[in-house]
Amino acid sequence: MNIEIKRPKFYPLGHLDNKSNLKRISRVFPDGSIIERVYLDVPNIRHREHLICIHYLRHITRHFLQDYIGVEIISRDDPWDFKIKLSNGLVFNIEITSIADNSKHFENNKKEERYAKWATEENIPLHQLIKLVIFFPDKEVSQIILDHKSNGILEDEMVANPYYPPKNTLFISTLYDSNKKLTDLLINVIDKKINKKHTDKENTILIIDNRTGAYDMDEYYEALENIHPLVHEWPFPEVWLYTGYYSDDTGNDAEFSFAPLKTTPDQSEILEKMMNSDKVDESGRYIWP
Repeated sequence: MNIEIKRPKFYPLGHLDNKSNLKRISRVFPDGSIIERVYLDVPNIRHREHLICIHYLRHITRHFLQDYIGVEIISRDDPWDFKIKLSNGLVFNIEITSIADNSKHFENNKKEERYAKWATEENIPLHQLIKLVIFFPDKEVSQIILDHKSNGILEDEMVANPYYPPKNTLFISTLYDSNKKLTDLLINVIDKKINKKHTDKENTILIIDNRTGAYDMDEYYEALENIHPLVHEWPFPEVWLYTGYYSDDTGNDAEFSFAPLKTTPDQSEILEKMMNSDKVDESGRYIWP
């Protein structure tokens, strides 16, 4: 029996062979249908933010600046995620936040990222090994932990890592239904950033890292229409919904998309021209190159 696996519109266009930092997730629904998604998967959150920052700079250079640009990261987490200076004189902040369908998805992501991070280490603190086996029960690893404890190994001591070297791992989890519309998730996360006491919001680019699985292009367009009356109230000059699919550790061999929620007048003019070009597919996606 052939099983048809559907793909959402938020899906990479390039081949995935030998690509880095990606995760495939197949969602199996009660009617037997399957939807496969591909996500950017980076265990270290700071490195993930760094890659998203690089992808944004590639995005604006390609479509808006259209020139060779030098980049200097002036500061990190002070107080915004990045303070950037470009060789053309522009200085601005970048703040990255994320959304997921359900808080359980955030928890699952964190657990899987913890596993992926430690699987690359030949040795591991015993307390970290204990956490991993709580998250991902394994009788053999549980016995290894008991043996270490009976031998007087303290929880802060390093032990041989039974998960090393990394292997292809299949995670199975419950499909948590989203109880909110994409519009509500976006408004909520943007309002949280607006309410922060940090200054210089009018010079800060807000990027929303899309880690959802229940929403696709139709929900994005619905959200775009719903938030339109609110956009002028946001202090941020640009707000983008970022969806990452894969990337090498330099941010170069990568595929990602930036869907605008709020843009500057100059960007809006360029985006309108892009949408009227022959590079737009039937879903309204501008394909580059």
